[in-house]
Amino acid sequence: ISTTLGLTLDVHDKLKSKDETLSGFVTSTTTMLGKLYALASILMKTENKQAYLEFVTDDIIAHYRGDFLQDLHIRHAPAIEQWLQQERARFRELFLTAGRQLTAVHVRSRQFDKAIHCARRLLAADPIREDSHRLLMRLLAQNNQRSLALAQYKQCRDILAAELGIAPMPETT
Repeated sequence: ISTTLGLTLDVHDKLKSKDETLSGFVTSTTTMLGKLYALASILMKTENKQAYLEFVTDDIIAHYRGDFLQDLHIRHAPAIEQWLQQERARFRELFLTAGRQLTAVHVRSRQFDKAIHCARRLLAADPIREDSHRLLMRLLAQNNQRSLALAQYKQCRDILAAELGIAPMPETT
């Protein structure tokens, strides 16, 4: 694909090498983005959030496959790359917010296995978020899985040390 600026993008090769077809990718991405926007607007307007949260966010969590257009990199177009990075961060944060909300719904309804599953998905999406590690540790401990909670703490400590060169915050220890 050529732009009016004369930049050649290797989008076709990137998409051709994917398992999904372009139309399937666009459809699933559009559906997920629509649900994320719908969730955000409904959360601001409704007082009875639990039923809606469980319905919508469960589907979002199930279909989230990673960062928005994560394998698309456009050479010689820093403005587009910057936009992609901003959109990836924004959609990741929307996913994380939906995941935390759904986890809270499952905790309130005492469905700890589902809450633990959601917390694990949050960590898979962003493994250096210490608050997500704390959430999972707390859920494991509440579910009488203390040895797994301790193992999660060690994993948190190791990830933070390796990736950021820091120790866990006092509220984590």
